[in-house]
Amino acid sequence: MSGTNNKNAPMQPLENNKNINMYQLNTDTQDTNKDSNGKTKSFWDKTYEISKIPCFRDSLLYGVGTAIGVTMISSIFSRSGLIRSADYGVVSFLLVSGIYWPICNYNKNIQDQKIKLVMDAQVAELNRKSEQHRLEKEKEQKQQQDQKK
Repeated sequence: MSGTNNKNAPMQPLENNKNINMYQLNTDTQDTNKDSNGKTKSFWDKTYEISKIPCFRDSLLYGVGTAIGVTMISSIFSRSGLIRSADYGVVSFLLVSGIYWPICNYNKNIQDQKIKLVMDAQVAELNRKSEQHRLEKEKEQKQQQDQKK
C-alpha cells in the first residue's frame, strides 16, 4: 500500500498501529473528573457537558417533537381542556425520550463494534501484506546471493 509500513513489526494493537487513521470510539483516555487545568470538576461542571452524552440530542428532539404534536392534536380533538392536553404532551415526552435513548445507545454500540471489527480487519490485512512483502524481499535477496555464488 504505502511506503510507511514497518516491515519488521509484529501484529500491533489497534491503538498503536500507524497504518490506519484512528477514530475515537468510546476510548476516552482522559480523566473525566478533571478539567483541562488538572483541577477536579464539581458536580455542576460535569452536568453541563450534555453534548458529550451519547444519543442525548436525538432522544430529546424526538421527545420534544412528539410532545408538541401530541399536545396540539389532543388540544384540537379533545374537549378536556388545555391542562389535560399538556399532561398528555409531558407524558408522551417522557415515554418517547425514555424509550428512544436505550434503543439509540444499543444501536450506537453495535455500530461501534462493527467499525472496530472492520478497522481490526484492515490492520490485520495491512500487517499480512507487509509481512508477505518482507518475505518476498528476503526471498529475492537470498536468490541474488545464490546467483553470486
